[in-house]
Amino acid sequence: VEAGDAIACCDLGILHFLGHGAPKDAPRAAALFRRAAEAGDARAAANLALLLSKGGGGVPQDAVASVKWYRRAAEGGASGKVWNAHVLRTTAPAPASEAKADEA
Repeated sequence: VEAGDAIACCDLGILHFLGHGAPKDAPRAAALFRRAAEAGDARAAANLALLLSKGGGGVPQDAVASVKWYRRAAEGGASGKVWNAHVLRTTAPAPASEAKADEA
C-alpha cells in the first residue's frame, strides 16, 4: 500500500471498513478509498461515495463530496447501477419502515 497501488488501497479500505482482518476504522477506510479513487480506481470512488453519503463511524456525511465521487466512479467505468443507487438513495422517500426506525 505504501507504493500507492490503487487496488490494494481499495481492498485494505474495505477490510478497515468492515473490520475483517484489520481494525474497524471508517476514517482510515475513507482515506484509503480516497487515495485509490484519486489514482483512478472506480470501485474505490464508489465506496468512498457511499461512505460519504451515509456518514458515520467518525466519517462526516458530505452529500456534495458524495456526488463528486459517485460521478468519478461512473466516469471511471463503475457500473451505472452505482449512480442509480445513489439517485434512488438521495431522491426517493424512505420506506415507511425506515421512517419509523428514524423516529425511534
